[in-house]
Amino acid sequence: MEKNGIQLRSQQQPYNLRLQPQQNTQSIASASALLPDEATLTTIERLSDYVIESGEYAKRFRNKAQAVMVMLRGHNLGISFDSAIDHVFVVHGKTGISGQLMLRLIYERVPGAIVEFDDSVDRSKKCVVKMGRPGHKPQQFSFSIEEADAAGITRNRDGSPNMVWKAYREDMLRWRAVSRGARIVFPDAIQGCWLQSELAEIKTHEDSPDEVEVPRVVSVDVDHVYTRDELTEVLKSFNRATGNRWSYHMARQELLGIKKDKGDPLTADEINRLCHTILGYLDNRDGGNHE
Repeated sequence: MEKNGIQLRSQQQPYNLRLQPQQNTQSIASASALLPDEATLTTIERLSDYVIESGEYAKRFRNKAQAVMVMLRGHNLGISFDSAIDHVFVVHGKTGISGQLMLRLIYERVPGAIVEFDDSVDRSKKCVVKMGRPGHKPQQFSFSIEEADAAGITRNRDGSPNMVWKAYREDMLRWRAVSRGARIVFPDAIQGCWLQSELAEIKTHEDSPDEVEVPRVVSVDVDHVYTRDELTEVLKSFNRATGNRWSYHMARQELLGIKKDKGDPLTADEINRLCHTILGYLDNRDGGNHE
């Protein structure tokens, strides 16, 4: 007997635990369809070798497996491998993406998507964004500096100001508002992903420093010259964001590749380079596009 394309057993027919083939297979994906094919896996493995051997991502990936995981997550999101390396992060087994990638996925996956920012509000205090799908009434989402303060993300554990939030407040508020709305209006487009910074903030205090992503050295050709006091605040922000406990000496050795005795003081150039490196990394974590 059949009903709606589903085979039913008769009273005399024994139970059959095997799945019966269906005419409409769009709603049920096979196991093989959910996994990358062999050619894709081979390509990812080969590319991960190139990524590690190049040395350009030595601070991004500690080993080949980390590069493979990021590219696999990117493949699942439907983006290229090089885009995954730049915009996809794995934090405690969860996928975090940059703000730019989040908007890109929305625009590409939902033609006619509405994402409109309200410029009438004070953007240094609050970001308001209207988001909607074609044919549906747009919804309004916001994220304010008051919410950030209440959540404790604008300050370090010792109560000092978080340098990233202090320097790039508008951008931080913008990406948080976008992320909040995207998970409600466009969950299919972003596949439920969070911003990487959001995942980093909910990491437990017991996280091992070995699991912390290390920032790559970024360009330091900018006008501002940082002082040692500013480095103190920047390093606190980095340690708070990553769950790390780096000292000046450890940061110099790991980020700049300079091996000196712990008693050797940092030079003015080393202080400046460390500040720009860490701030650039934290900036990229939140998808900020700061000019």
